[in-house]
Amino acid sequence: MTNEPQSLPAHQPDADNSDRLRRAEIRNFRLMATGLLGMVAIGLVLVRLYLPNSFYSQLAIAGLEAALVGGLADWFAVTALFRRPMGLPIPHTAIVPRAKERIADGLGIFVTRNFLDPALLSTRLSQLDMAGSIANWLKRPIIAQAIGERAAASLPVILNSLEDRELRQFIGEALALNAARADLSPFAARTLRGLVDAGEHGPIIAALARVGQDLLAQSQPAIKAEIAAHSSWWVPRVVDKKLAEAVSTGLGNLLDELERPTSASRLRLDMEIESLIWRLENDADTQVGFEAWKRRLLAQPGTQATLAKSWDAIKAMMTHDRDEPFDRSIAELVARSIQGLGGALENDVPMRARLNRRLKALAMGALVPLREGIGHFITDVVRAWDAHTLTDRIELSVAKDLQYIRVSGTLVGALVGCVLFLAQYWFTRS
Repeated sequence: MTNEPQSLPAHQPDADNSDRLRRAEIRNFRLMATGLLGMVAIGLVLVRLYLPNSFYSQLAIAGLEAALVGGLADWFAVTALFRRPMGLPIPHTAIVPRAKERIADGLGIFVTRNFLDPALLSTRLSQLDMAGSIANWLKRPIIAQAIGERAAASLPVILNSLEDRELRQFIGEALALNAARADLSPFAARTLRGLVDAGEHGPIIAALARVGQDLLAQSQPAIKAEIAAHSSWWVPRVVDKKLAEAVSTGLGNLLDELERPTSASRLRLDMEIESLIWRLENDADTQVGFEAWKRRLLAQPGTQATLAKSWDAIKAMMTHDRDEPFDRSIAELVARSIQGLGGALENDVPMRARLNRRLKALAMGALVPLREGIGHFITDVVRAWDAHTLTDRIELSVAKDLQYIRVSGTLVGALVGCVLFLAQYWFTRS
């Protein structure tokens, strides 16, 4: 097996439309430069044939002759870079095709030493605000929307590809472990404070009160049976019945009052919630008690199983009976989160600085060890091009400027010819 690089098709790199447009532009500039040279030659012939010998005709002839020489010299130089002028085997022409190996080696070494030098890379990366660019990119609505749509479309496939049993166990253990390690009392206080300040605790209490009323209505037979089971033998059944009705009526009245924001029971509950929030924020005993209650709850055998069931609920919600509004809501949620992340990153200067340092270390760690390999890769790619392809690539990049050189050479030659004639004329007349 040979390691010799394979030649690429001659016109593979210039297949796109931008290359075609550039070629057309180069043809126009080449025609302009050649046309100017042709006009100089025609002008020189006409002046010699039809103008009488005079100071001005001699000045024109001197300028046109120098312009013709300058234009031809620059045409030869420009052509000799890429091919043999007029196909003649003139030494030191067709420079680019003949120097393909040296160009490939030099380009690889140049990139390695001047673009991938560790000191240069470090300085350049330190000047870049990569985190800021990421933040601006994430904040763009079109980017956030695209990410949200991709996430919404990919979510069912991802969820269905995961192993339910192992993932359910992992989620249960992870949630329980993190909940046990975390100090949840500040989180609980902030959550309750946010609900109260936003006025959202009222609807939650009312909804729970309505649920309680429904459960109470469904539990009437169970209440009566429970009271009868614990009643003494000598208590009449009618008393047990009245007691059950009184308990149900009292609970119903309490739940009804909790549902009304201005009732005494509701106001007392609001005061208790405010007191609980203050104690969770400021009272060490309450915080210790809350953490102890949390640990006892997590120690219950069914707690991890209950937490693990959250995976089933999430998966069912995400994969079953999905419709367009649901998909759209997920996409919008992800998009808002992405934009929020971009905004937060943009406003958090220390976070941007930390992210920039990590991105710089990542880039340095990835590029510096591979700098020689990247240089060799560039060399191998250029060597793999055939001579025509390499010539075409370079000419496509600089040919327009080279045609300007031809025009400039023609015009500068005319100016120099006129100046030399005037200088000679002045010396001979002095």
